[in-house]
Amino acid sequence: MVPVDEVGDIGGNGVLELIQLGAGMRVVNATMGTIEWAFPGVGGTIEPITADINSDGQDEVIVVANNTLTMVACHGNDGGKILWKKSFPANIGAPSLPK
Repeated sequence: MVPVDEVGDIGGNGVLELIQLGAGMRVVNATMGTIEWAFPGVGGTIEPITADINSDGQDEVIVVANNTLTMVACHGNDGGKILWKKSFPANIGAPSLPK
């Protein structure tokens, strides 16, 4: 069993998805247990966060891997889409949002 790193409504349809990190990022439908989409090479071992960053009504996922911060969103029936990536000169810690 692969641990769950974060939970959010990534699809914006009222159904929770489970975000799993490892060699990449997988988004799993929490109700059905099916993999909705995956990104090999995106993510790492630091816990991601989910929030509606761009005010479109659905959560995005922000993940950190070493020195790179990546924001991923659901892209309709086509699965996930990388919205942006930002690299820094050194490794960075876990992302956080103000309350």
